[in-house]
Amino acid sequence: MADLDRALQPLRAAPGAPRWTPPSRWHLTLLFLGDVPAHLLGPLTTAVASAVAGTPPLVLQLAGAGRFGSSRRPAVCWAGLTGDVAGLTGLAGRLTAAAGRSGCRWRTGRSGRT
Repeated sequence: MADLDRALQPLRAAPGAPRWTPPSRWHLTLLFLGDVPAHLLGPLTTAVASAVAGTPPLVLQLAGAGRFGSSRRPAVCWAGLTGDVAGLTGLAGRLTAAAGRSGCRWRTGRSGRT
């Protein structure tokens, strides 16, 4: 994330630059569940801990970027990744399976899993 932050420095001072989210709020979404009922938090936490246990560090690099929304007023900017994407995909799959086993449900599609 530090590399991305440095790469964006010139854009922050550009005339008409958008408001930028602080790097401390940037994230990589592997599974989006939305609101999780309180009674599922314990089982979900246990299932997720098991799903990520033993996962080796993944080596990823930034590759490409884009935005959602109009070019004049983008709502979200995104950065692509390359490297151990298969490992990342496997981790996302394990998290999805763990969430399902814990009883979590979500809608698929644009607002479901990302």
